[in-house]
Amino acid sequence: MDLIFRHHWPGNVRELENVVERSMVLAKAPTITPEHLPAELRDQGGVDRSSDDQPAHLKRLERDHVRAVLDRCGWNKYRAAKVMGISRSTLYSKIEKLGLSKVS
Repeated sequence: MDLIFRHHWPGNVRELENVVERSMVLAKAPTITPEHLPAELRDQGGVDRSSDDQPAHLKRLERDHVRAVLDRCGWNKYRAAKVMGISRSTLYSKIEKLGLSKVS
């Protein structure tokens, strides 16, 4: 909890929501521990990175989140899109833009 509270959360509530959801998927247990959190939070002790790194940081978070949801849904794109609250065509665009595949 300390790592989460100390982080600046430049993406605001959405970024926090994505990190928590991704961590829940990775934990596969009722408790989320630091190893389930993104490296940015663990390695920097929750300290915000410089604004120059922000776009790459958000893209990495988005990629991790989309991959985690796809994995959780067995790569069923209809279900994954529904979980994320986006259309299937938007999901296909994100998969292509982020360079995701089942083996990536």
